[in-house]
Amino acid sequence: MKKRLSLISLLIFMLALAGCHEEVDAPLQFDVIENTAPDVTTIRYFANPGPGTQQKDYYVYTDFSACELRLKCTNCDRLQVETSLTKPYVPETGGTITVEATPEETGIHVYLSESDVVTIRFTELEANENPYGFFGTVEAYGKVNGEDSKTVIYIARKNPRLSDY
Repeated sequence: MKKRLSLISLLIFMLALAGCHEEVDAPLQFDVIENTAPDVTTIRYFANPGPGTQQKDYYVYTDFSACELRLKCTNCDRLQVETSLTKPYVPETGGTITVEATPEETGIHVYLSESDVVTIRFTELEANENPYGFFGTVEAYGKVNGEDSKTVIYIARKNPRLSDY
């Protein structure tokens, strides 16, 4: 319970501070062209709080339901993506650490369905798969006006037993 409250408090704190600094758009811009479960899967676009200028990133929030999300890059026609997936782990010694996870464990599958479309497919998971949820980071690379560019898409997949984001 304490860990859940900490995660929720951190998220609220980050959202509250998002307006307290200068934000710049991400180099690669995406439009949602498909979301098969908009009632449980949302995407937000904002900058993390911090001093000075902060770049906006994309944040995907969903539960353990099946869903497919397709994001089309509007200013680059050829992308590359790298994905890292993690899960919280509670060792016998106590505390919580984050460890690498596989697409099969997390139910998060990221791929390019077209040269400019990032597809994130969420397979349905049982609530007992992980008491906390899973996290992912998708780094999308492409050229904008001849310059190498990178935009990050963060994924948080919460256990449906936890309260809303």
